[in-house]
Formats: sequence, structure tokens, C-alpha cells
Amino acid sequence: MSRCRKILGSMAVAVCALCVCAGAAVAAMLAVDTETLTAQAQVVVVGDVAETTAYWNEEKTMIFTNVDVAVSEVLKGDIAPGTLTVKVPGGKVGDYFKIVSIAPFFKKGETVLLFLNDDAAAGGLQKLTANIQGKFSIITDELTGEKQVVRSAGVLVQKNGAIVDERKMQVPLTAFTAQIRAYVAAKKTREQKDAQ
Repeated sequence: MSRCRKILGSMAVAVCALCVCAGAAVAAMLAVDTETLTAQAQVVVVGDVAETTAYWNEEKTMIFTNVDVAVSEVLKGDIAPGTLTVKVPGGKVGDYFKIVSIAPFFKKGETVLLFLNDDAAAGGLQKLTANIQGKFSIITDELTGEKQVVRSAGVLVQKNGAIVDERKMQVPLTAFTAQIRAYVAAKKTREQKDAQ
């Protein structure tokens, strides 16, 4: 009997270890670089989260959250500053809370930089480009007072053949937005040359 318990105990430990490893594998992902995010996104904006509204889908099988963003700056795309709505999977409705590992959290009042695409299936709402990787938080550096861009996702980036953990990536907002504008301008120049 005790041998059977030892075997069952060892199996339980192995299953738990596999679950922990599987969870870690889901949490770490290879990042999409800024140039690729910019190329894939139809719209890139900076703004403040004005409101979040979580709701069940029609089948009551999934919770989604609509995030209203008051846009203060458009870096790419043909939209005017104003409010746009981003649909993300997950959220809290009543006592039910759904966490989706590829979807970021949004907090009312938070300043964000978003890479977005139209979500035709959601009636014209926006969706994040590359899921969680399409959201960057903007914070104020406590020492310098300078606005900084922080990657919202804990991701691994391949740089010069090495894997680098970018969970603590922090870049000045002005440098990051200038880089995005440069990618947009370079693409426009290439398209104009190709059209000739």
C-alpha cells in the first residue's frame, strides 16, 4: 500500500512540475520587434484609457473587455484624435473573472501606446496587433520626470543570436515614437519608389 502511495505521490509531483513548466512556456514568447509591429499595424496611437467595459459574448462562453481610449497622438493611420474602442479577450463580469495569457490588462487612467488593426468581426472595433505585444504602457520616470515606454508583456527577444529578457525594457517616449515615425516614413518612401 505504501509503495502505491509513493508511486502516486511521485506521479502527482511530476504532473505539477509539468503544469508549472507549461505555464512558464506560455508566459514567455519571442517578441515581435517594433519595426514588424509598425508594419503589421493599421493604426498606432498614444492615449489614455478612459473606460473599460467587460461583458459576456452571446453564447455566454467567453468574457471580453472593450477599452475606450482617448487618443492624444496618431503615429500611423488615418484616424483623427478622439476616442476609439479596443476589444480584448478576458475581463471580469460579476463574480466571474477570465484571464487570457495573450491579452493585456488595461486600467482606467493608464496612458498607453497601442499597435492596432480593425476587427471586422467585432463591428469595427480595434484589436491589438500581435495580441499582448501590441500594448505598451507609458510611465513617468520618477528621477527625471521624462515619459518612458514600458513593454507590457514579459517577452524574450532574439538579439545578435542571444535571447534577451525584455520585461524591464524602458525607453524614452520621444525616442520610441520617433522610431515608429521613421519606420512609417521609410515604408511610404519604398511604396512611392515601387509605384514609379
